[in-house]
Amino acid sequence: MASATKLSRDQVLHQILKNMRSIFNGQRPDEEIVRFSKHIEEKAYTMSKTPADYMKIIKQNLEQVRHQIKSNGGA
Repeated sequence: MASATKLSRDQVLHQILKNMRSIFNGQRPDEEIVRFSKHIEEKAYTMSKTPADYMKIIKQNLEQVRHQIKSNGGA
């Protein structure tokens, strides 16, 4: 993902959606992926103090999702 200072929140959400769709690889309904992606973005926005924090929180959440999917043997 690019720096949050160069992207709007909508653009960041779009990037999260792309990542989440890739992680779930069609194994979850799109509505669920959209809802979860919005949750990740909103959580990062409310918890962050700087653009770097914002991106760090998003990346951490995406890594947690990837790890959980791998641990569960798929989506």
